[in-house]
Amino acid sequence: MTFTPGSPLNNDEDNLSEEGLDKIVKDRDKRLKQLYDEVTYRNQEFKKIQEERTDTFEAQKALQEDDVSAQEEFDKANRGFDILYEVGKTADKYIGSKGALGELFDWIKGRSEGKDVRFLHSCY
Repeated sequence: MTFTPGSPLNNDEDNLSEEGLDKIVKDRDKRLKQLYDEVTYRNQEFKKIQEERTDTFEAQKALQEDDVSAQEEFDKANRGFDILYEVGKTADKYIGSKGALGELFDWIKGRSEGKDVRFLHSCY
């Protein structure tokens, strides 16, 4: 049997005894336990870091869900336009613009909401 130089099995013939092999197994188990504990600790630390991050999509979404005041501010800022939109849509029914005025207001509202909408109505 050939052993690597410096291996604990190379020292003496006593290392081949039950006690020598038992010591080798205990040393190996101790080192494996240390490695396992280190990996477990690092995984826990990584999870903590990931949970504390605020630049991920999930973190940003959670922040928005908690921030009701932002939606309230948005609604308050758009209140004037919402009234104008309703007036324009109602006026379209009575003016007789064949839906062009209502479509114009739909287009303006869609663009203000960031939608890619087209104004298709022609007044021929």
